[in-house]
Amino acid sequence: MKKPTRDPTESQELRRIAKERLQVSPSDDSELRSENFPSILQELRVHQIELEIQNEELRRTQNELEDSRDQYFDLYDQAPVGYLSTDARGIILQANLTIANMLALPRGNLVGRSLYLFVARDYHKALLDLLKSRTGDSGKQTLAIEMIRQDGSLFHAQVESAPKLVNYDLPLQIRMAVVDVTERKRAENQLSQSQGRYRRLIETMPDAIFTLLPDGAIASLNPAFEKITGFTRDDWLGRNFWDLLHPHDLGMAKKVIHNALAGKGGIAEEARILSSTGDYLIFYFILEPEFDFGKVAGVWVVGRDITERKMYERALHDSRDNLEAEVHRRTLELSQANKALRDGLEKRKQAAAELHEQKTELEFKTLELEEANTALRVLMRRGEEDREELENAITQQTHRLLVPRLQGLLESGLEQNQQRAVRLLISQLKHITSSFAQRLNSPKFRLTPREIQVAMMIREGLASKEIAEVLNVSGDTVATYRHNIRRKIGILGHKVSLSSRLSEL
Repeated sequence: MKKPTRDPTESQELRRIAKERLQVSPSDDSELRSENFPSILQELRVHQIELEIQNEELRRTQNELEDSRDQYFDLYDQAPVGYLSTDARGIILQANLTIANMLALPRGNLVGRSLYLFVARDYHKALLDLLKSRTGDSGKQTLAIEMIRQDGSLFHAQVESAPKLVNYDLPLQIRMAVVDVTERKRAENQLSQSQGRYRRLIETMPDAIFTLLPDGAIASLNPAFEKITGFTRDDWLGRNFWDLLHPHDLGMAKKVIHNALAGKGGIAEEARILSSTGDYLIFYFILEPEFDFGKVAGVWVVGRDITERKMYERALHDSRDNLEAEVHRRTLELSQANKALRDGLEKRKQAAAELHEQKTELEFKTLELEEANTALRVLMRRGEEDREELENAITQQTHRLLVPRLQGLLESGLEQNQQRAVRLLISQLKHITSSFAQRLNSPKFRLTPREIQVAMMIREGLASKEIAEVLNVSGDTVATYRHNIRRKIGILGHKVSLSSRLSEL
Protein backbone atom coordinates (compact mmCIF):
# COMPACT_ATOMS: atom_id res chain seq x y z
CA MET A 1 0.00 0.00 0.00
CA LYS A 2 1.33 3.48 -0.89
CA LYS A 3 2.36 5.64 2.07
CA PRO A 4 0.17 8.81 2.49
CA THR A 5 1.90 12.22 1.97
CA ARG A 6 1.82 14.93 4.72
CA ASP A 7 -0.82 17.59 4.24
CA PRO A 8 0.85 21.08 3.84
CA THR A 9 -1.84 22.67 6.09
CA GLU A 10 -0.97 20.31 8.94
CA SER A 11 1.92 22.51 10.29
CA GLN A 12 -0.25 25.62 10.09
CA GLU A 13 -2.97 23.93 12.11
CA LEU A 14 -0.45 22.93 14.77
CA ARG A 15 0.82 26.54 14.98
CA ARG A 16 -2.69 27.81 15.44
CA ILE A 17 -3.30 25.38 18.31
CA ALA A 18 -0.04 26.39 19.98
CA LYS A 19 -1.00 30.09 19.88
CA GLU A 20 -4.37 29.31 21.44
CA ARG A 21 -2.73 27.42 24.30
CA LEU A 22 -0.27 30.25 24.86
CA GLN A 23 -3.11 32.75 25.24
CA VAL A 24 -4.90 30.49 27.72
CA SER A 25 -1.82 30.11 29.96
CA PRO A 26 0.57 33.04 29.27
CA SER A 27 4.22 32.53 30.07
CA ASP A 28 6.14 34.30 32.87
CA ASP A 29 8.45 36.90 31.27
CA SER A 30 10.07 38.01 34.52
CA GLU A 31 13.12 36.00 33.80
CA LEU A 32 13.52 37.48 30.33
CA ARG A 33 16.27 39.92 31.23
CA SER A 34 19.23 40.65 29.07
CA GLU A 35 21.74 39.01 31.39
CA ASN A 36 19.72 35.79 31.19
CA PHE A 37 19.54 35.66 27.39
CA PRO A 38 22.68 33.55 26.86
CA SER A 39 21.53 30.87 29.25
CA ILE A 40 17.96 31.02 27.91
CA LEU A 41 19.26 30.80 24.36
CA GLN A 42 21.41 27.86 25.35
CA GLU A 43 18.42 26.20 26.99
CA LEU A 44 16.31 26.87 23.92
CA ARG A 45 18.92 25.36 21.67
CA VAL A 46 19.13 22.27 23.86
CA HIS A 47 15.37 22.07 23.96
CA GLN A 48 15.24 22.53 20.20
CA ILE A 49 17.68 19.69 19.67
CA GLU A 50 15.64 17.49 22.05
CA LEU A 51 12.51 18.35 20.07
CA GLU A 52 14.27 17.56 16.82
CA ILE A 53 15.40 14.22 18.23
CA GLN A 54 11.89 13.52 19.49
CA ASN A 55 10.42 14.55 16.13
CA GLU A 56 12.87 12.32 14.33
CA GLU A 57 11.96 9.45 16.63
CA LEU A 58 8.28 10.17 16.07
CA ARG A 59 8.71 10.26 12.33
CA ARG A 60 10.63 6.98 12.42
CA THR A 61 7.95 5.41 14.61
CA GLN A 62 5.25 6.75 12.30
CA ASN A 63 7.01 5.29 9.26
CA GLU A 64 7.32 1.94 11.01
CA LEU A 65 3.66 2.04 11.95
CA GLU A 66 2.70 2.91 8.40
CA ASP A 67 4.93 0.11 7.05
CA SER A 68 3.42 -2.30 9.55
CA ARG A 69 -0.07 -1.15 8.62
CA ASP A 70 0.73 -1.50 4.93
CA GLN A 71 2.15 -4.96 5.52
CA TYR A 72 -0.90 -5.91 7.58
CA PHE A 73 -3.29 -4.80 4.85
CA ASP A 74 -1.23 -6.57 2.19
CA LEU A 75 -1.32 -9.76 4.21
CA TYR A 76 -4.99 -9.30 5.04
CA ASP A 77 -6.22 -8.52 1.53
CA GLN A 78 -3.86 -10.80 -0.39
CA ALA A 79 -4.17 -13.76 1.98
CA PRO A 80 -5.04 -17.14 0.34
CA VAL A 81 -7.85 -17.46 2.90
CA GLY A 82 -10.94 -15.30 2.98
CA TYR A 83 -11.26 -13.18 6.14
CA LEU A 84 -14.35 -11.38 7.36
CA SER A 85 -15.75 -10.02 10.61
CA THR A 86 -19.44 -9.94 11.57
CA ASP A 87 -21.48 -8.88 14.52
CA ALA A 88 -23.65 -11.26 16.50
CA ARG A 89 -26.45 -10.92 13.92
CA GLY A 90 -24.21 -11.89 11.02
CA ILE A 91 -23.82 -8.40 9.52
CA ILE A 92 -20.48 -8.20 7.70
CA LEU A 93 -18.26 -5.53 9.25
CA GLN A 94 -15.02 -6.19 7.38
CA ALA A 95 -13.94 -8.43 4.49
CA ASN A 96 -10.72 -8.95 2.61
CA LEU A 97 -10.31 -9.16 -1.15
CA THR A 98 -10.02 -12.96 -1.10
CA ILE A 99 -13.54 -13.52 0.24
CA ALA A 100 -14.81 -10.89 -2.21
CA ASN A 101 -13.20 -12.83 -5.08
CA MET A 102 -14.68 -16.07 -3.75
CA LEU A 103 -18.17 -14.55 -3.87
CA ALA A 104 -17.45 -12.72 -7.17
CA LEU A 105 -18.48 -9.40 -5.63
CA PRO A 106 -16.68 -6.09 -5.01
CA ARG A 107 -15.60 -5.78 -1.41
CA GLY A 108 -17.73 -2.66 -0.97
CA ASN A 109 -20.86 -4.73 -1.74
CA LEU A 110 -20.14 -7.07 1.20
CA VAL A 111 -19.70 -4.67 4.11
CA GLY A 112 -23.01 -3.98 5.83
CA ARG A 113 -24.82 -6.94 4.29
CA SER A 114 -25.94 -10.10 6.07
CA LEU A 115 -23.74 -13.14 5.79
CA TYR A 116 -26.89 -15.26 5.44
CA LEU A 117 -27.31 -13.88 1.89
CA PHE A 118 -24.14 -15.70 0.85
CA VAL A 119 -24.83 -19.02 2.62
CA ALA A 120 -27.02 -21.78 1.17
CA ARG A 121 -30.39 -22.06 2.93
CA ASP A 122 -29.69 -25.57 4.18
CA TYR A 123 -26.83 -24.18 6.30
CA HIS A 124 -28.61 -21.15 7.83
CA LYS A 125 -29.40 -23.07 11.03
CA ALA A 126 -25.76 -24.10 11.47
CA LEU A 127 -24.61 -20.49 10.91
CA LEU A 128 -27.18 -19.22 13.42
CA ASP A 129 -25.91 -21.69 16.02
CA LEU A 130 -22.37 -20.51 15.40
CA LEU A 131 -23.27 -16.81 15.81
CA LYS A 132 -25.27 -17.47 19.00
CA SER A 133 -22.60 -19.58 20.63
CA ARG A 134 -20.83 -18.04 23.60
CA THR A 135 -17.40 -19.51 23.46
CA GLY A 136 -15.52 -16.72 25.14
CA ASP A 137 -11.85 -17.55 25.11
CA SER A 138 -12.50 -21.28 24.93
CA GLY A 139 -11.28 -21.59 21.33
CA LYS A 140 -12.28 -21.70 17.69
CA GLN A 141 -15.26 -23.30 16.00
CA THR A 142 -15.22 -24.99 12.60
CA LEU A 143 -18.21 -25.17 10.26
CA ALA A 144 -18.56 -26.82 6.82
CA ILE A 145 -21.12 -24.99 4.65
CA GLU A 146 -22.01 -24.19 1.05
CA MET A 147 -21.73 -20.55 -0.02
CA ILE A 148 -23.38 -18.75 -2.96
CA ARG A 149 -21.54 -16.69 -5.55
CA GLN A 150 -23.05 -13.68 -7.26
CA ASP A 151 -24.04 -15.82 -10.29
CA GLY A 152 -25.92 -18.26 -8.02
CA SER A 153 -23.37 -21.09 -8.22
CA LEU A 154 -22.42 -22.89 -5.02
CA PHE A 155 -19.04 -23.82 -3.61
CA HIS A 156 -18.00 -25.76 -0.53
CA ALA A 157 -16.36 -23.71 2.21
CA GLN A 158 -14.86 -24.42 5.58
CA VAL A 159 -15.37 -21.62 8.11
CA GLU A 160 -13.26 -21.23 11.22
CA SER A 161 -14.57 -18.58 13.63
CA ALA A 162 -13.36 -16.97 16.82
CA PRO A 163 -14.95 -14.08 18.77
CA LYS A 164 -13.13 -10.84 19.48
CA LEU A 165 -13.87 -10.16 23.19
CA VAL A 166 -14.40 -6.87 24.97
CA ASN A 167 -14.86 -6.92 28.75
CA TYR A 168 -13.82 -10.55 28.53
CA ASP A 169 -17.30 -11.98 27.93
CA LEU A 170 -19.23 -9.88 25.38
CA PRO A 171 -18.22 -10.55 21.77
CA LEU A 172 -18.46 -7.39 19.70
CA GLN A 173 -17.18 -9.08 16.57
CA ILE A 174 -16.88 -12.60 15.26
CA ARG A 175 -13.89 -13.12 13.07
CA MET A 176 -14.10 -15.80 10.40
CA ALA A 177 -11.59 -17.46 8.10
CA VAL A 178 -13.20 -18.95 4.97
CA VAL A 179 -11.44 -21.55 2.84
CA ASP A 180 -12.81 -22.76 -0.53
CA VAL A 181 -12.69 -26.56 -0.16
CA THR A 182 -14.60 -27.39 -3.36
CA GLU A 183 -11.61 -29.09 -4.92
CA ARG A 184 -10.93 -30.94 -1.69
CA LYS A 185 -14.58 -32.06 -1.53
CA ARG A 186 -14.41 -33.16 -5.15
CA ALA A 187 -11.18 -35.02 -4.43
CA GLU A 188 -12.79 -36.61 -1.36
CA ASN A 189 -15.81 -37.69 -3.45
CA GLN A 190 -13.53 -39.05 -6.14
CA LEU A 191 -11.48 -40.80 -3.50
CA SER A 192 -14.66 -42.23 -1.97
CA GLN A 193 -15.86 -43.41 -5.39
CA SER A 194 -12.44 -44.81 -6.15
CA GLN A 195 -12.41 -46.64 -2.83
CA GLY A 196 -15.92 -47.96 -3.57
CA ARG A 197 -14.83 -49.15 -7.01
CA TYR A 198 -11.72 -50.63 -5.46
CA ARG A 199 -13.77 -52.51 -2.88
CA ARG A 200 -16.21 -53.75 -5.53
CA LEU A 201 -13.32 -54.79 -7.73
CA ILE A 202 -11.68 -56.70 -4.90
CA GLU A 203 -14.97 -58.27 -3.83
CA THR A 204 -15.92 -59.36 -7.37
CA MET A 205 -12.51 -60.46 -8.62
CA PRO A 206 -12.43 -64.14 -9.63
CA ASP A 207 -8.88 -64.40 -8.25
CA ALA A 208 -8.08 -64.78 -4.57
CA ILE A 209 -6.74 -61.50 -3.14
CA PHE A 210 -5.35 -61.19 0.38
CA THR A 211 -2.85 -59.17 2.38
CA LEU A 212 -0.13 -60.46 4.67
CA LEU A 213 1.46 -58.78 7.65
CA PRO A 214 5.25 -58.88 8.00
CA ASP A 215 4.98 -61.92 10.29
CA GLY A 216 2.99 -63.85 7.66
CA ALA A 217 -0.44 -63.42 9.29
CA ILE A 218 -3.37 -63.03 6.90
CA ALA A 219 -4.86 -59.54 7.34
CA SER A 220 -7.65 -59.60 4.71
CA LEU A 221 -9.30 -62.00 2.26
CA ASN A 222 -11.77 -61.49 -0.59
CA PRO A 223 -14.80 -63.75 -1.32
CA ALA A 224 -12.99 -65.47 -4.22
CA PHE A 225 -10.70 -67.12 -1.65
CA GLU A 226 -13.75 -68.81 -0.12
CA LYS A 227 -15.06 -69.93 -3.52
CA ILE A 228 -11.73 -71.35 -4.67
CA THR A 229 -10.48 -73.03 -1.47
CA GLY A 230 -13.80 -73.86 0.18
CA PHE A 231 -12.72 -72.18 3.44
CA THR A 232 -14.53 -69.22 4.93
CA ARG A 233 -12.69 -65.98 5.56
CA ASP A 234 -13.20 -66.34 9.29
CA ASP A 235 -11.33 -69.66 9.13
CA TRP A 236 -8.08 -67.97 8.10
CA LEU A 237 -8.23 -64.27 9.01
CA GLY A 238 -5.43 -63.69 11.52
CA ARG A 239 -3.89 -67.10 10.95
CA ASN A 240 -0.46 -67.65 9.44
CA PHE A 241 -0.23 -67.98 5.67
CA TRP A 242 2.47 -70.63 6.01
CA ASP A 243 -0.13 -73.12 7.29
CA LEU A 244 -1.91 -72.96 3.90
CA LEU A 245 1.19 -73.84 1.88
CA HIS A 246 2.42 -77.25 0.83
CA PRO A 247 5.48 -78.14 2.93
CA HIS A 248 7.67 -78.45 -0.17
CA ASP A 249 6.75 -74.88 -1.25
CA LEU A 250 7.24 -73.26 2.14
CA GLY A 251 10.90 -72.28 1.69
CA MET A 252 10.34 -70.69 -1.71
CA ALA A 253 7.25 -68.79 -0.48
CA LYS A 254 9.07 -67.31 2.54
CA LYS A 255 11.88 -66.16 0.27
CA VAL A 256 9.63 -64.32 -2.22
CA ILE A 257 7.54 -62.74 0.57
CA HIS A 258 10.77 -61.59 2.25
CA ASN A 259 11.74 -59.94 -1.09
CA ALA A 260 8.32 -58.25 -1.30
CA LEU A 261 8.73 -56.94 2.26
CA ALA A 262 12.07 -55.52 1.12
CA GLY A 263 10.16 -53.37 -1.39
CA LYS A 264 10.47 -55.51 -4.53
CA GLY A 265 7.24 -55.73 -6.56
CA GLY A 266 6.03 -57.73 -9.51
CA ILE A 267 7.18 -61.08 -8.06
CA ALA A 268 5.40 -64.07 -9.66
CA GLU A 269 5.62 -67.67 -8.45
CA GLU A 270 3.61 -70.89 -8.35
CA ALA A 271 2.76 -72.68 -5.10
CA ARG A 272 0.35 -75.31 -3.80
CA ILE A 273 -2.43 -74.16 -1.44
CA LEU A 274 -4.51 -76.30 0.89
CA SER A 275 -8.25 -76.61 0.13
CA SER A 276 -11.11 -77.50 2.45
CA THR A 277 -11.18 -81.05 0.99
CA GLY A 278 -7.60 -81.67 2.09
CA ASP A 279 -6.25 -81.58 -1.46
CA TYR A 280 -3.76 -79.01 -2.70
CA LEU A 281 -4.59 -76.53 -5.43
CA ILE A 282 -1.92 -75.02 -7.69
CA PHE A 283 -1.91 -71.21 -7.49
CA TYR A 284 -0.09 -68.63 -9.59
CA PHE A 285 0.82 -65.76 -7.23
CA ILE A 286 1.76 -62.13 -7.91
CA LEU A 287 3.17 -60.21 -4.93
CA GLU A 288 3.42 -56.46 -4.40
CA PRO A 289 4.61 -54.58 -1.29
CA GLU A 290 1.98 -52.58 0.62
CA PHE A 291 3.25 -49.15 1.72
CA ASP A 292 2.09 -47.08 4.69
CA PHE A 293 3.61 -43.58 4.94
CA GLY A 294 6.48 -44.63 2.72
CA LYS A 295 7.29 -47.80 4.64
CA VAL A 296 6.46 -51.40 3.73
CA ALA A 297 3.64 -52.47 6.06
CA GLY A 298 2.73 -55.78 4.42
CA VAL A 299 2.33 -57.65 1.17
CA TRP A 300 -0.48 -57.69 -1.40
CA VAL A 301 -0.99 -61.15 -2.90
CA VAL A 302 -3.13 -62.02 -5.94
CA GLY A 303 -3.55 -65.74 -6.50
CA ARG A 304 -5.11 -67.47 -9.50
CA ASP A 305 -6.16 -71.12 -9.39
CA ILE A 306 -4.33 -72.83 -12.28
CA THR A 307 -4.95 -76.42 -11.15
CA GLU A 308 -7.16 -77.19 -14.13
CA ARG A 309 -4.76 -75.45 -16.50
CA LYS A 310 -1.88 -77.50 -15.11
CA MET A 311 -3.92 -80.66 -15.62
CA TYR A 312 -4.53 -79.66 -19.22
CA GLU A 313 -0.84 -78.84 -19.62
CA ARG A 314 0.10 -82.33 -18.37
CA ALA A 315 -2.45 -83.87 -20.71
CA LEU A 316 -1.10 -81.73 -23.53
CA HIS A 317 2.46 -82.76 -22.65
CA ASP A 318 1.44 -86.44 -22.72
CA SER A 319 -0.36 -85.90 -26.00
CA ARG A 320 2.70 -84.18 -27.41
CA ASP A 321 4.88 -87.12 -26.35
CA ASN A 322 2.43 -89.55 -27.92
CA LEU A 323 2.31 -87.41 -31.03
CA GLU A 324 6.11 -87.34 -31.24
CA ALA A 325 6.19 -91.13 -30.89
CA GLU A 326 3.52 -91.44 -33.58
CA VAL A 327 5.42 -89.03 -35.81
CA HIS A 328 8.57 -91.08 -35.30
CA ARG A 329 6.71 -94.26 -36.20
CA ARG A 330 5.10 -92.68 -39.22
CA THR A 331 8.46 -91.26 -40.26
CA LEU A 332 9.91 -94.76 -40.27
CA GLU A 333 6.95 -96.02 -42.27
CA LEU A 334 7.31 -93.15 -44.71
CA SER A 335 11.02 -93.84 -45.00
CA GLN A 336 10.28 -97.45 -45.84
CA ALA A 337 7.53 -96.37 -48.23
CA ASN A 338 9.93 -93.94 -49.89
CA LYS A 339 12.45 -96.73 -50.31
CA ALA A 340 9.76 -98.93 -51.82
CA LEU A 341 8.73 -96.05 -54.09
CA ARG A 342 12.31 -95.54 -55.19
CA ASP A 343 12.59 -99.25 -55.96
CA GLY A 344 9.28 -99.12 -57.80
CA LEU A 345 10.47 -96.05 -59.66
CA GLU A 346 13.53 -97.91 -60.86
CA LYS A 347 11.33 -100.77 -62.02
CA ARG A 348 9.06 -98.29 -63.74
CA LYS A 349 12.01 -96.72 -65.45
CA GLN A 350 13.03 -100.13 -66.71
CA ALA A 351 9.45 -100.86 -67.75
CA ALA A 352 9.31 -97.45 -69.45
CA ALA A 353 12.45 -98.28 -71.38
CA GLU A 354 10.92 -101.59 -72.42
CA LEU A 355 7.67 -99.82 -73.33
CA HIS A 356 9.65 -97.34 -75.38
CA GLU A 357 11.17 -100.19 -77.32
CA GLN A 358 7.75 -101.78 -77.73
CA LYS A 359 6.34 -98.43 -78.80
CA THR A 360 9.00 -98.15 -81.44
CA GLU A 361 8.13 -101.62 -82.68
CA LEU A 362 4.42 -100.73 -82.60
CA GLU A 363 5.09 -97.61 -84.60
CA PHE A 364 6.77 -99.73 -87.26
CA LYS A 365 3.87 -102.18 -87.16
CA THR A 366 1.38 -99.27 -87.30
CA LEU A 367 3.09 -98.01 -90.44
CA GLU A 368 2.86 -101.48 -91.89
CA LEU A 369 -0.82 -101.74 -90.92
CA GLU A 370 -1.56 -98.33 -92.40
CA GLU A 371 0.02 -99.42 -95.64
CA ALA A 372 -2.00 -102.66 -95.47
CA ASN A 373 -5.19 -100.66 -94.69
CA THR A 374 -4.50 -98.44 -97.65
CA ALA A 375 -4.14 -101.47 -99.87
CA LEU A 376 -7.27 -103.02 -98.31
CA ARG A 377 -9.27 -99.83 -98.92
CA VAL A 378 -8.13 -99.91 -102.56
CA LEU A 379 -9.24 -103.54 -102.81
CA MET A 380 -12.58 -102.80 -101.11
CA ARG A 381 -13.17 -99.87 -103.42
CA ARG A 382 -12.44 -102.16 -106.38
CA GLY A 383 -14.76 -104.81 -104.89
CA GLU A 384 -17.53 -102.21 -104.50
CA GLU A 385 -17.04 -101.16 -108.06
CA ASP A 386 -17.12 -104.83 -109.17
CA ARG A 387 -20.30 -105.40 -107.10
CA GLU A 388 -21.98 -102.38 -108.66
CA GLU A 389 -20.97 -103.61 -112.14
CA LEU A 390 -22.32 -107.07 -111.24
CA GLU A 391 -25.61 -105.65 -109.94
CA ASN A 392 -25.96 -103.54 -113.06
CA ALA A 393 -25.27 -106.59 -115.19
CA ILE A 394 -27.82 -108.69 -113.23
CA THR A 395 -30.39 -105.92 -113.51
CA GLN A 396 -29.84 -105.59 -117.24
CA GLN A 397 -29.97 -109.35 -117.72
CA THR A 398 -33.11 -109.64 -115.64
CA HIS A 399 -34.93 -106.92 -117.59
CA ARG A 400 -33.54 -108.01 -120.93
CA LEU A 401 -33.79 -111.82 -120.66
CA LEU A 402 -35.86 -113.09 -117.67
CA VAL A 403 -38.72 -110.63 -117.63
CA PRO A 404 -39.47 -110.91 -121.38
CA ARG A 405 -39.44 -114.71 -121.16
CA LEU A 406 -41.77 -114.75 -118.12
CA GLN A 407 -44.12 -112.40 -119.92
CA GLY A 408 -44.05 -114.77 -122.92
CA LEU A 409 -44.88 -117.59 -120.49
CA LEU A 410 -48.00 -115.68 -119.39
CA GLU A 411 -49.17 -115.62 -122.97
CA SER A 412 -48.76 -119.40 -123.41
CA GLY A 413 -52.16 -120.24 -121.86
CA LEU A 414 -51.33 -120.87 -118.18
CA GLU A 415 -53.96 -121.34 -115.53
CA GLN A 416 -55.06 -118.45 -113.40
CA ASN A 417 -53.06 -119.45 -110.34
CA GLN A 418 -50.03 -120.05 -112.45
CA GLN A 419 -50.46 -116.69 -114.11
CA ARG A 420 -50.73 -114.96 -110.73
CA ALA A 421 -47.56 -116.69 -109.55
CA VAL A 422 -45.71 -115.71 -112.74
CA ARG A 423 -46.87 -112.10 -112.41
CA LEU A 424 -45.74 -112.09 -108.81
CA LEU A 425 -42.41 -113.52 -109.87
CA ILE A 426 -42.03 -110.79 -112.48
CA SER A 427 -42.92 -108.15 -109.91
CA GLN A 428 -40.45 -109.53 -107.42
CA LEU A 429 -37.70 -109.65 -109.99
CA LYS A 430 -38.33 -106.02 -110.78
CA HIS A 431 -38.39 -105.07 -107.16
CA ILE A 432 -35.27 -107.05 -106.44
CA THR A 433 -33.47 -104.96 -108.93
CA SER A 434 -35.10 -101.73 -107.69
CA SER A 435 -33.90 -99.27 -105.02
CA PHE A 436 -36.77 -100.34 -102.67
CA ALA A 437 -35.31 -103.81 -102.34
CA GLN A 438 -31.90 -102.34 -101.74
CA ARG A 439 -33.31 -100.13 -98.96
CA LEU A 440 -35.09 -103.05 -97.32
CA ASN A 441 -31.81 -104.95 -97.40
CA SER A 442 -30.11 -102.11 -95.51
CA PRO A 443 -28.45 -102.99 -92.13
CA LYS A 444 -30.63 -100.28 -90.62
CA PHE A 445 -33.73 -102.56 -90.75
CA ARG A 446 -32.02 -105.95 -90.36
CA LEU A 447 -34.81 -107.76 -92.27
CA THR A 448 -34.40 -111.43 -93.12
CA PRO A 449 -34.71 -112.52 -96.79
CA ARG A 450 -38.17 -114.05 -96.09
CA GLU A 451 -39.29 -110.82 -94.35
CA ILE A 452 -38.06 -108.83 -97.39
CA GLN A 453 -40.04 -111.16 -99.65
CA VAL A 454 -43.21 -110.73 -97.53
CA ALA A 455 -42.71 -106.91 -97.38
CA MET A 456 -42.51 -106.76 -101.17
CA MET A 457 -45.77 -108.80 -101.49
CA ILE A 458 -47.51 -106.48 -98.95
CA ARG A 459 -46.32 -103.47 -100.96
CA GLU A 460 -47.86 -105.07 -104.11
CA GLY A 461 -51.19 -105.21 -102.28
CA LEU A 462 -51.42 -108.97 -101.58
CA ALA A 463 -53.45 -110.05 -98.58
CA SER A 464 -52.09 -112.31 -95.89
CA LYS A 465 -54.03 -115.31 -97.23
CA GLU A 466 -52.65 -114.81 -100.72
CA ILE A 467 -49.12 -114.45 -99.33
CA ALA A 468 -49.63 -117.70 -97.38
CA GLU A 469 -50.75 -119.55 -100.54
CA VAL A 470 -47.79 -118.22 -102.55
CA LEU A 471 -45.24 -119.06 -99.86
CA ASN A 472 -47.08 -122.26 -98.89
CA VAL A 473 -47.13 -121.26 -95.18
CA SER A 474 -49.87 -120.78 -92.61
CA GLY A 475 -51.66 -117.51 -91.90
CA ASP A 476 -50.10 -117.29 -88.39
CA THR A 477 -46.67 -117.42 -89.91
CA VAL A 478 -47.55 -114.52 -92.22
CA ALA A 479 -48.92 -112.59 -89.18
CA THR A 480 -45.61 -113.17 -87.40
CA TYR A 481 -43.72 -111.83 -90.45
CA ARG A 482 -45.96 -108.74 -90.50
CA HIS A 483 -45.39 -108.15 -86.77
CA ASN A 484 -41.60 -108.41 -87.14
CA ILE A 485 -41.61 -106.06 -90.15
CA ARG A 486 -43.65 -103.41 -88.27
CA ARG A 487 -41.27 -103.65 -85.31
CA LYS A 488 -38.10 -103.39 -87.41
CA ILE A 489 -39.25 -100.40 -89.48
CA GLY A 490 -40.46 -98.61 -86.28
CA ILE A 491 -44.24 -98.52 -86.53
CA LEU A 492 -45.15 -101.24 -84.02
CA GLY A 493 -47.92 -99.93 -81.75
CA HIS A 494 -48.80 -97.10 -84.18
CA LYS A 495 -52.00 -96.89 -86.14
CA VAL A 496 -50.18 -96.78 -89.46
CA SER A 497 -50.86 -98.96 -92.50
CA LEU A 498 -47.94 -101.28 -93.16
CA SER A 499 -48.61 -101.15 -96.91
CA SER A 500 -48.57 -97.33 -96.87
CA ARG A 501 -45.38 -97.20 -94.82
CA LEU A 502 -43.64 -99.66 -97.20
CA SER A 503 -44.81 -97.59 -100.19
CA GLU A 504 -43.16 -94.52 -98.59
CA LEU A 505 -39.91 -96.41 -98.41
